[in-house]
Amino acid sequence: MRLHKVFPACTIVFVVACSDDQSNSNRPNDGGWTTEIGTTGADTSIDGTTDGTTAVDATSSDITGTTTSSDTTSSDTTSSDMTGTTTSTDTTSSDMTGMTTSIGDDSSSSETSGEDDPTGGEGIIEWQTDHEVGTFADWTVNQGGESEYNSGTGDSTITTEQKRSGSYALEQSVNTTNESGTRMFRWYTAQAGEALPADAYYSAWFYYPSAVTVNNWLMLMGWKTKQDNNVVDNAWFLYLSNLPGGDMQLRLTDKINGLFDESSGVAFPTGQWVRIEAYYQARSNNTGRITVWQNGTQIFDANGYQTQRPSSNSIARQFEVANYGEGTTPAAVTRYVDDLIISTGARIP
Repeated sequence: MRLHKVFPACTIVFVVACSDDQSNSNRPNDGGWTTEIGTTGADTSIDGTTDGTTAVDATSSDITGTTTSSDTTSSDTTSSDMTGTTTSTDTTSSDMTGMTTSIGDDSSSSETSGEDDPTGGEGIIEWQTDHEVGTFADWTVNQGGESEYNSGTGDSTITTEQKRSGSYALEQSVNTTNESGTRMFRWYTAQAGEALPADAYYSAWFYYPSAVTVNNWLMLMGWKTKQDNNVVDNAWFLYLSNLPGGDMQLRLTDKINGLFDESSGVAFPTGQWVRIEAYYQARSNNTGRITVWQNGTQIFDANGYQTQRPSSNSIARQFEVANYGEGTTPAAVTRYVDDLIISTGARIP
């Protein structure tokens, strides 16, 4: 049963047509601007230079207990089984009881009406976390305890240091002297055994204490595809880069075919919480779409692209928030993430 509530107008939402960037069978091959699995030759960095590397990302932990590959930056492995066991979540964490919440959007809001919102219907929350359980329980529910994947110096923790609401938030820290990252993944909704929808909205709040100079690459979030051979490969990513004056901005990149790579030209604020929303329409042909909003303003609309790699895997679509990169100033980058929502039908306030 889904519980329906009506709320006022919504803020930033991402509309994305999916494809994943995992390097493990259940996790991404997020490696910056590297070429994809099965591709040879030099890959291009965020500044257009080549480093001659090829990202061959594979994982050693599958959702069913099977296989796979090695990430150029990560050697973490997991082996938990995902045979349908339902994990109970914290009773203090909202909407993580297996029940979803339906929310009607306010048609008077510019954020939910007109061409800004590809669907513009009634929003249904498929998964969410505000981290108020004080653990990763919301992240790992129905995923056999799996969600966090680290490489190099990357690490994710639950913190009280900085939070948008309540008492807790997700803290993600990394040192990018060498390629390193920390990622938190979802490939199921809150319902046991229910994969992420092909068309969904993804919303998250991010806090960067100060601006980071991105000399090479630095990831914010993205989507990967778990293929039939259980390799999880990159699809589409949101990266951080810099405006001429030094402020950060977002950059949306097609990691499947390299047909879309654009910067927003809009400053990404620091020292405050920033809401990023995306509509991800996952398609293995050129009918996919990804629309991104920053604090309620549309900054990207990639329409008519392949957004997911071909796959009949039951958990083909995999979403991640990742503090992952190489070559930033300062090298130590800590950020905070809170109040994440995955919904269908419409953006959620």
